[in-house]
Amino acid sequence: MKPLLFFVMQYCLLAQAACCQNQKIDSLKNILKTQKADSSKVNVLNEMANQLRYADTDSAISISNEALTLAMKLNFEIGIADSKTSISGLFADKGTYYEGARFGNEAIILYKKLLSLAGASHRKIILEKLGNAYMEVGHNNIGQGNLDEGSKYTFLSLKVREEVGDKKGIADAEWNIGYINLNQDNFSEALKHYFISLKLYQQLARKADIASAYNVIGLVYFYQGNYQNGLKSCLTALHLAKEVKDDYIFASIYDNLGVIYKKQENYGEALKYHFAALKIYEKTGNNELIPYTYNNIGLSYMKQKRYNDASEYLGKALSFSKKIGSLEYMRMSYLNWSELDSSQGNYKKALEHYKSSITCRDSLTNENSEKKIIQLQMQYEFDKKEDQIKLLSTQNKLQTALAQQQSQRKNFAYAGIGVILLAGGYGFYRFRRRRKLQSEQEMLNERLRISRELHDDMGSTLGSISIYSEVAKNRSAKNENADEVILKIGAASRELIDKMSDIVWSINPNNESLEQLQNRMQAFAAMILTPHNIQYSFLTDESIKKLKLTAEERKNIFLIFKEAIHNIVKYADCKEVEIKLSLQDDQLEMIIKDDGKGFDTSPQPSPPVERENGLGGNGIKNMKARAESMHADFKISSEINKGTSIEFSVNLN
Repeated sequence: MKPLLFFVMQYCLLAQAACCQNQKIDSLKNILKTQKADSSKVNVLNEMANQLRYADTDSAISISNEALTLAMKLNFEIGIADSKTSISGLFADKGTYYEGARFGNEAIILYKKLLSLAGASHRKIILEKLGNAYMEVGHNNIGQGNLDEGSKYTFLSLKVREEVGDKKGIADAEWNIGYINLNQDNFSEALKHYFISLKLYQQLARKADIASAYNVIGLVYFYQGNYQNGLKSCLTALHLAKEVKDDYIFASIYDNLGVIYKKQENYGEALKYHFAALKIYEKTGNNELIPYTYNNIGLSYMKQKRYNDASEYLGKALSFSKKIGSLEYMRMSYLNWSELDSSQGNYKKALEHYKSSITCRDSLTNENSEKKIIQLQMQYEFDKKEDQIKLLSTQNKLQTALAQQQSQRKNFAYAGIGVILLAGGYGFYRFRRRRKLQSEQEMLNERLRISRELHDDMGSTLGSISIYSEVAKNRSAKNENADEVILKIGAASRELIDKMSDIVWSINPNNESLEQLQNRMQAFAAMILTPHNIQYSFLTDESIKKLKLTAEERKNIFLIFKEAIHNIVKYADCKEVEIKLSLQDDQLEMIIKDDGKGFDTSPQPSPPVERENGLGGNGIKNMKARAESMHADFKISSEINKGTSIEFSVNLN
């Protein structure tokens, strides 16, 4: 459950105490019926959204957007900031963390601007609002796994709330600090902050929050391996929860008790509590945690060797994970399926499910890397706006001073020169910072590309070797013949070495000219075609040898060529191959012809039938996909007994 799933559960619980009665919501609805379209209506709309936050999040978002639109129309700045803070929190609840962080940061900028202009009487009010905005940005950063930023904004919120004496806000901030320490496996520090939070909730007599605190403390004990204290704390939370009768709190406690009982191998009790949690999630429509509970039920059945029941609930977990589009839950479901298959001796299925879990993991890695780039861009925009506010504040103070000293023309001139120098220096500083950020982002993009290639090309192969090794070990232990599996390990290892060689060659800056690519292609053709008694010719224009290629272009062109040569050897049954590289109208053209038996290129029924010559297989699909990624033209021409021609052309400008 740790880290992100745990955060989703405990954050929802922490927020429950903020829910108000239907009576207050009805009262606000009555006020809105007669409210004029002024700043007071903005405040009522924002309060209405806050009251609906956990009862009907979608409606709350719609109301907050209405408040934001009206506030912007009125140029009501504090209303704009309040609306953006509200939207930030609602997006955190929905799991839209990057947009949530953006709205929260925009609210912080406005509050800081208003704080710099506010008098002493309004300072505390704005500080309280600023503390809330810091907390929402912290929530969004923690939700997306960015604990450093989440910690920074949480401590900023704590500092502001201590300044204004907001006990509830301090307790919430301590709660978040506890989670951050828990995620870093710093259990004793996590417990310290959770107990501080618990004490404050007890002083405020917030029963729902007290129950939630005992529940999360029980889970920390569980992670420490202290199952007795963990069970005791969760049972205390369950007793307290009966007083507040909150479904969300009950569901979380039930799930935690199920996890603890499962660890103690008391699978009957574990199933009882997981099913109780599932019933609440299904009743309340909490789709975020349904597949998590399905997985726990499936694992409990598997430990009892009730494989049919385990298969049923792991299947439900996978189906629901796909329905809500959660890659993390899909990865978890496939991994649990692989364990179930292995328990039943179905190693082939275990391998397939393990590969699927790796695919989900790699997709998550790439998705997180792309989100990291977006986050850097957002942080850059946030810094830029903050700098603009600071500059605006400086200019305002300067203008005030100049207005008071209009008679002192000499000083005015010096001040003007100072402003010009300051603006010039500031502009140069921003220019250098922007260039540095662009350079860092380009480097991050390149690292992301290499990381994606390593994951895509080698992740599944390493997984295969791992599974084959385990099968070979099991067969050896049973004195069974493991030669076939060992041969597969050898083949997979050679494939891995070959892929690694291609990646290393493609990123080597010494291989950027087309002449180096041509030499590698000729060497590969000789190595593959000659042993099969296939004659070949390799024709190139002298004018193309000095062309420069990017690493991505080198890799894709070589892999298309490599796939084509492999297909010729496997399927063409030819005697001669002609390879030609040329430059036509600023386009690099590659033509590969053979005099083999050819094949029928007419469209096939769906799903496509695998043909003897390989058309419809992954080889040609891969070549087409690589050509499309380069925006290149790719064409295959063939007739029965008249050979095959592959034509590829790409604009390198």
